[in-house]
Amino acid sequence: MKKILEIPKNWQDFEDVCKELWRDNWPCREIQSHGRNGQAQYGVDVFGIPDGEDKYYGIQCKHKSIGEELTEFEVDNEVEEALKFPAPLKMLYIATTAKNDAKIQKYVMKKDVENRKKGLFGIRVYSWAEISDLLRQHTKVLNWYREEKFYQRSMELY
Repeated sequence: MKKILEIPKNWQDFEDVCKELWRDNWPCREIQSHGRNGQAQYGVDVFGIPDGEDKYYGIQCKHKSIGEELTEFEVDNEVEEALKFPAPLKMLYIATTAKNDAKIQKYVMKKDVENRKKGLFGIRVYSWAEISDLLRQHTKVLNWYREEKFYQRSMELY
């Protein structure tokens, strides 16, 4: 059985996890949170230019409570907002604490193809299971995550 790490308790902590993970994954020395709570973020919570690239990559973080799913409406809304981002994007990652969903993956693939045909940014979706996999591949970030206050080990009761 695949082990999935416990999700961060709130959107702020989830955004921090995504920022640190993709800083290491891209790699990207200069990665930032976009603005602050209450400001227009244009569909991008975290952004940076990965090493060797010349355009920005953006991450939209969607923290979901247990049982909540990412919807097609949310994907459409975030893609439309990302079109307003102040600099051209090459990629938009939608990172979510929701479970993997084949319907949403198929929808994002369709939107990705449509966007690329128009000469716009690509789109990917990462569920919490996939983010957990990435965390395990990036041990420095995984260790950081485990040490932070928002991570609590799961306990089994006997």
